[in-house]
Amino acid sequence: MESKQKSLKYIDLFVLTHKANVLRDWRLNKLNWYNTGEVVRLYNELLISLGEKPVSKRWWERMESSNTVPVDQKRRWILHTILNIPPAYLGLQTMEMEDLNKLFHPTPSNKLPPLNLNAYRDRLISFWQNPYDSFDEALSRIYVLQDCILYQNSRDEIVRLLCEYLIAAANMQRAQGYLLSAEKYIKKAIRVAERKSYQAQRAKALYMYAYIQDEKWSLSIHQEPKDLQLAIDLAREAVNIAENYAVPPFVESASRDELAALLSVYPRSRQDMAVAKQQNDIAFRLTEKYQQETEPLFHKIDLSWHIITKAEMHLALKEPQTALATLESLPSLHPRMRRTLTARSEEAIATIQSGYLDEGLKIAESILPEAKKSPLHLIRMHNLYQSLRENAKYTKEPYVIKFGFQLVKTQRPDLFQ
Repeated sequence: MESKQKSLKYIDLFVLTHKANVLRDWRLNKLNWYNTGEVVRLYNELLISLGEKPVSKRWWERMESSNTVPVDQKRRWILHTILNIPPAYLGLQTMEMEDLNKLFHPTPSNKLPPLNLNAYRDRLISFWQNPYDSFDEALSRIYVLQDCILYQNSRDEIVRLLCEYLIAAANMQRAQGYLLSAEKYIKKAIRVAERKSYQAQRAKALYMYAYIQDEKWSLSIHQEPKDLQLAIDLAREAVNIAENYAVPPFVESASRDELAALLSVYPRSRQDMAVAKQQNDIAFRLTEKYQQETEPLFHKIDLSWHIITKAEMHLALKEPQTALATLESLPSLHPRMRRTLTARSEEAIATIQSGYLDEGLKIAESILPEAKKSPLHLIRMHNLYQSLRENAKYTKEPYVIKFGFQLVKTQRPDLFQ
C-alpha cells in the first residue's frame, strides 16, 4: 500500500494558497475534527468506491505535514468533500453548478422560420409542453415576430402572439436554469402586455416574473429580503388582475398558489400565514373545479401543484411531519416529471428535519440521476448539502459527506465515469 502511494505525484499547497498546513488547519480549526483515524477511514471508503486502493493513517499524516495533495483530481475532489475545503485551495475549478448570475443571450444559428401564424401558434404550444426544447428556435421566432411588427404589420394578433412567445421564452430559460435571461424576456412581455392592455397575458407574465424571482431568491446563497418582497408584490398584482379581468383559471390558481408559497417563506405576522393558507385553498379549489379543462399556453396545473406548495408551507413553519403527511396525499406522478423531483426534494428535507438524516439523504441521493437534467433541482440539492455542512451538528457526519461526494460525481461526470 505504501509503495503505491509513494508513486503518486503531489501538488504543493503553499504554491496555491500561500498558506502552511492547509489540510491540518482546516481539519482541526474549521471542523474541530481531531480524530485522524475517522477521516482516513472515510477517505478510504470513498477511494475504494472508485476502485482505488486505500491509504494508511501514516500516509495521511505525512500529506498534512508536507502541505501537499495528490495531483489526481479525483483524490482532490474527495479531500474537498470530506473537509469541505474550498476547491480553489486544492487547485480545483469551481463545481459546475449553474451560475445564477449568468446571462444567456444567444443569437439564432438556424435560418429564421417564415412567419405563418397558425404554425407559430402550434409551435408555441409545444414550447410549453417541453420547456427544455432548444431555446434557439424559440428565439428565432421571436426575432421574426419583432421584425414583422416593426417593419411590416403590427396587427393586434401578431403583437399578442409576440407577447405569448416572450412569456414562453422566459419559462424556457427559467426551466433551463438561466434565471437572469428569463427575467429579461419576462420584463419585455410585461411591457408589451401593459402597453396593449392584454390583461390575461399581463397576469400570466407577472406570475412568471414572481416565479422567476422566487427561484432566484430561494437558490441564492446571499438572500436579500427586497428580492423576496418583489416576488410577493408581483404575485399580488397577478392575483389582483385575475380578480378584476377575464384570466384563464389555471393562471389565476398558479398566481394564488405562488403568493401562498412566497408569504409562507418568512411570514411577518399571523396574518401573512392566514392569507397564505387562504390563497392555497382558493387555488386548490379553482384547479379542482377546472381540472377537466386544459390551458395549452401554460404550465400543466393539477392538484399536485398545490399539494406540494402546502407541504412547502409546513416546512417553512418547521412542521416536517405535517409536510410528509401532506406529500403522502399526492396523486401518482410520472417519475421523470420535474414536479416529481420537487416533491422528492421536499420529502428529503422534511425527513431530515424530522430527525432521520440517513433516510433523508438516501431520498436526496435517489434524486440525483434525474436532477442532473434539471439545473435548478441540482442547485437545490447542492444547497441542501451546504446547509448541512454549515451546521456543526452535521458537518462531520459520514452520511452528509458521502452525499456530498455523490453530488461531486453527478456534477463532474467527466472525471467519474
